[in-house]
Amino acid sequence: MPFESDRFDVIWSYTAFEHFRYPVLTIKECFRILKPGGRLVALIDLGDHSFYGAGAASPTRLFDCLRYPEWLWNLMRWNRSTYVNRLWRSDWIRLFAQAGLVLRAQEAVVSEDIVRLLPQLKYLQKYSYDDAATSVLTVCAEKPMRAPAINQASS
Repeated sequence: MPFESDRFDVIWSYTAFEHFRYPVLTIKECFRILKPGGRLVALIDLGDHSFYGAGAASPTRLFDCLRYPEWLWNLMRWNRSTYVNRLWRSDWIRLFAQAGLVLRAQEAVVSEDIVRLLPQLKYLQKYSYDDAATSVLTVCAEKPMRAPAINQASS
């Protein structure tokens, strides 16, 4: 990002993180441009955006993007606005922590339709309940304050 390091107090995102094609790099950049003590607040919509509208009639399509192998999904959606990166609740939490951000709060919206239909949705069975059922994740993460510099000179 074309910003100096430690520049912003807050980064706020509303349904954008799920569209990042390079989420690891983007989160590292968010960490870099946040001031120590700065916060990142993000609402991440984990649903397959390709089927919104149609999804109201067929809730089983909420996570349709997971039906396809990664290579095929990228071939079908990479250059479209409906692209979603297919990361789930646990992936996002891990990526924020790996970048050095401290999770201060998180809230997950569970899809009751998916919970009800989970036994029928075989492609979701390999995911944890939290990952398979969470349709929206909101996080508040903080860049830690720097530790004070230690004077190396002896007295």
